[in-house]
Amino acid sequence: MKRARFAQFAACAFTLLYSAAVMAQAPEPPPEMKRLEGLAGEWTIAGKMMVSLDQWAEATGQATIRSALGGKFLEERYQLAFGGTKWDVICLRSWDAFQQIYRVGYFDDQLGLFDVYEGLYRNGELLVSNVRPNTFFTSGKLKFHTRNRTYEITADSFKLDWMGSLDDGLTWFPAGTLTYTRRK
Repeated sequence: MKRARFAQFAACAFTLLYSAAVMAQAPEPPPEMKRLEGLAGEWTIAGKMMVSLDQWAEATGQATIRSALGGKFLEERYQLAFGGTKWDVICLRSWDAFQQIYRVGYFDDQLGLFDVYEGLYRNGELLVSNVRPNTFFTSGKLKFHTRNRTYEITADSFKLDWMGSLDDGLTWFPAGTLTYTRRK
């Protein structure tokens, strides 16, 4: 009987705390997402991507980035062609106010991986990696973690660099560099 009452009390307490946390969230986008508003738009992508540990290929594509769910997310859909493949990708960027961290999710039609990244915005750059979420991919016996850096954000362009790690994020090597140029 005491356990049942405690369970009921715990459920009520959880519901009240959850409701208070949700209600405390401002209807406006958090300031952390407002600093990324400039990424919204239609973009042409150009750069280069690593296709093997010793080979690079030119990369081209198109992207659309839009605000979603009242400005709490940025949704990016892009196609990127390099090394004889064309990637269709969905990316969601968000600010986790509870953990005080940016969270970015990538979904693609090549690896079929829900790749989760976490990181911070400092000195005008958003740097996120998939080390802590541990959503790496493999090739043979190699385990690849990745991170990316979004920087030099202006009204008409921004850059996104990809880096890879074969040692769980202890060291990083360049894996791609892309420039987004606004179409409209």
